[in-house]
Amino acid sequence: MIRSILFATDGLPANAAARQSAIELAARFEAKLTALGIVDAPWITGGEAVPLGGAAYKVAGEVEQLRSGHEHVQAALQACQAAATASGITAATAELEGDPLELISAEANAHDLVVIGRATRFHLGTGEGVSPLLKTLARDIPRPILATADAPTKGARVLVAFDGSAAASRAMHMAALLGLTRDGEVEVLSIDDDARIAEQRAERAAALLRSHDGKVAAFGIQSGAEPAEMILSHVQTFGADLVVMGAYGHAGLRDMIFGSCTRRLLADCTAALFLQH
Repeated sequence: MIRSILFATDGLPANAAARQSAIELAARFEAKLTALGIVDAPWITGGEAVPLGGAAYKVAGEVEQLRSGHEHVQAALQACQAAATASGITAATAELEGDPLELISAEANAHDLVVIGRATRFHLGTGEGVSPLLKTLARDIPRPILATADAPTKGARVLVAFDGSAAASRAMHMAALLGLTRDGEVEVLSIDDDARIAEQRAERAAALLRSHDGKVAAFGIQSGAEPAEMILSHVQTFGADLVVMGAYGHAGLRDMIFGSCTRRLLADCTAALFLQH
């Protein structure tokens, strides 16, 4: 079961769904919640070429950016604390300056799950699009990531995208161990050119999840279509609010973190993504 959740934020509005997801999951599992607000001071104060006599303007701009960053983070942490209190859970908050990857990686060791918005970038930008940092986190940190889009997730309907790879198997097993496949409706989707392989693969995965008390349906689909298209379609027809997938994959759900499949899901999938390397 989930016992501790880390919510990482840069304080921008794009984090609202991630914050609510972290709070709702903490309430569901009676888990501890830590909200980590980060101001990326190394990026703000990083070296860049300035015209002669422009150093003072650069320093003044950095001071303003740091001030603005801390204001955003403080407001976000206060909002998180208020929402957590309203939901009957206790949240610890921390405001830090530093490299987001290093800070999140270090703090992740003390938590079961990291929750972050897909657009979280810590650079005081627009917050639109998928953050490049998310891909690095999914590859490097030792814990699974729940990456939210525009809507929060309760894990009421979980789609497990399973291709038989080690990464997909680890993601599915971790989701089961954390309890994410236990209480809601769960569907396992496996895609292959060979219908028999797809069906057997889906049923084996479903059997594991059923052993963890999940209510699971298995769908093995014969198709040569792009996996991302099949997953997105199934998300819509099933009404999934959470997709469980490996950070790396092979035939059927190929190139899971750096390839076209995951880029498409991160950009277009309405459900939150549970990513495990």
